Amino acid sequence: MKELEKTKRISISAVLFLLIVVIAILTFEKPQHVFKKNTHATLNEIVNNNYILTLNYLDSITSENYTLIDIRSNFEYSK
Repeated sequence: MKELEKTKRISISAVLFLLIVVIAILTFEKPQHVFKKNTHATLNEIVNNNYILTLNYLDSITSENYTLIDIRSNFEYSK
């Protein structure tokens, strides 16, 4: 009798597990943002194109149309 109860519990557990897996697969949503380039291609593009601004170039810009954003961490900023 005990073996029958164990078999029932294992069967119920297996069915519940499979049900949870099926529900998870059915409710899975495609990511909203998909990147077109991988990190290697992005780094190559940044290195090959001149996106880094020098201090001389920044001194020559007098337009108020530009906003510079400091993205350094607190540690780097304090150094």
